[in-house]
Amino acid sequence: MIIETHLQVRTNCLYLYNVYPKKFPASLDMQAKLLSINEKKRETLAKQETYSGVLCPGAKKRITKAVDILLQLSPKQIIFNPVTRENQPFQINFITLTVHSLNNELTGKETHKMLLEPFLQWLRRSKGVNSYVWKCERQGERLDAKQIHYHITTNVFIHYAELRAKWNELQRNAGYLDHYYNDEGINDGNPNSTDVHAIKKIKNLTGYILKYMAKNDLNTSLPTNHRDYVAPIGGKVWDCSKNIKSVDYYTTDAGPYSSAICALIEKKVMQAKHAEHCSMYKMLNAPAHSILSGTDKLDYKNFINNLASGKESTKNKDVVLLPDGSVNSRRMINEDLQEKTKRALQVKFKMLKDDLLNNGFYYSVEKMSSTKQLLSRIKRELSELTELEATKRVHLRPDLPLP
Repeated sequence: MIIETHLQVRTNCLYLYNVYPKKFPASLDMQAKLLSINEKKRETLAKQETYSGVLCPGAKKRITKAVDILLQLSPKQIIFNPVTRENQPFQINFITLTVHSLNNELTGKETHKMLLEPFLQWLRRSKGVNSYVWKCERQGERLDAKQIHYHITTNVFIHYAELRAKWNELQRNAGYLDHYYNDEGINDGNPNSTDVHAIKKIKNLTGYILKYMAKNDLNTSLPTNHRDYVAPIGGKVWDCSKNIKSVDYYTTDAGPYSSAICALIEKKVMQAKHAEHCSMYKMLNAPAHSILSGTDKLDYKNFINNLASGKESTKNKDVVLLPDGSVNSRRMINEDLQEKTKRALQVKFKMLKDDLLNNGFYYSVEKMSSTKQLLSRIKRELSELTELEATKRVHLRPDLPLP
């Protein structure tokens, strides 16, 4: 049995873990049974409420991944701050948006539709914000109503006055500022409802952001009439941009990096922490991806560039470093693997179909349905492989130098 060791790259950490292949493939009956079980689970989940307003453990893992990938997409840069009229370092900012509807405890579903979604649309279209993570929570300190507010993290510098003007415009249009009056008793429709600051001079950026993003402020142990009780949000609690949501951490083979990791630990620029199923190696003075070399360095660069532009990652799919140092299409190398996969699917399809024709009379209704679904899925996969073979392959020039 071949055990693969994978290296997962995060902002300032590397994770090493083993991947064990399945010892025996599942039988056809077992595959049909598992397919039926999964269908029942999907039907059950579809009947349940989509958003509970609470961050479950799985959601906390996903928001941690989203924040980490956002930081990988956000290199440090020097920008001109129009407020201080000076150049300053910038990587990401932290925006807080508050709803100012007095004595009216709104739901997350309503504020998401009326305020957050059009605000994010404005960020994408007017400010070029392609990557962001947002979190919704209630203000526990408000006495009139524990109102909703949002935390948004992005890597584009935006003037605080523009953020405040747009957010208050959306609140006025929704009627949330009808009863707002400033210190002079005038309803100017412009409360101090936003706060924004660039995060700097903080070593553990991931931990700092997650302190706000991954906390769960819902106290279900208190009675509803208790003064500290916080009602459920009643809508989506968090989300992120599509480019971050659609990918996982960059992962590669750990074999070539074992000696480099040991050397960094000896130099005391990396700390190791071992758990039951994985090992974590924290870089102290450099980003984790700085350890990558060769084709992995190129793949990671393409991975980040495509994410930043909203394109699909090309990792392990489009390019490969050849022994002579040139770049070529990885699809040429994977043709043999695709052909083997196609033959295996054809054999499985024939076995299922023959068994259905010969013994289908004895099938239960449930087994008949799951078998037909499995046949349909295999047929679809075969069709996709056939289309892939028919597609004209565009190869990079063999003499293309490595960037």
